[in-house]
Amino acid sequence: MTRRAGIAFACALYACAQCAHAQTIWDADDGDTFFFRDSFVDGTDPANQDEITPNVRLARGNTQPLYNAAQEGSWSFGSPAGTLWAFSDLNGNPSFTYGDGASNFGALNFADFTSALQTSIGNLIVGRPGVLYMTAENTYVDIVFRDWRAFGGGGFSYDRAIPAPSGAALLALGLVANARRRRS
Repeated sequence: MTRRAGIAFACALYACAQCAHAQTIWDADDGDTFFFRDSFVDGTDPANQDEITPNVRLARGNTQPLYNAAQEGSWSFGSPAGTLWAFSDLNGNPSFTYGDGASNFGALNFADFTSALQTSIGNLIVGRPGVLYMTAENTYVDIVFRDWRAFGGGGFSYDRAIPAPSGAALLALGLVANARRRRS
């Protein structure tokens, strides 16, 4: 890597670090992923958890709501730790579609998972657009549950947004690719 490319790369990394404390929006319109957890599997097995970030790994036992396996061993009141939730048309929230919630986080009322669904998870969650707020990351994520097995087994599935590549990250990747091309 040339000195100029190295300096540009360092500047891009610094810019990324400076943006780390601002809120981040993961909008489903920028890309999403599907997560599926089958019924009657070990919820403590990382293969049955959705690791969204190192601080947030959504999991579920064979009963009870979600918990954050990165911070908790099982569900308890207020779980998943490190998250807050808002769902369309619940708790005074406006109606919104999947892909429109996270970008309008300022208009939403957030609560713990169970409270955000008015303690009626199985009756309200499937097909209802929501927003997951990861508190440590200050990140809002579009999410919609596709399945919730309410009477044992713990199965669930959802679509959720993934982070869009940032301009600084794309710049850094371009610089590395350019430096490799020059060496060959």
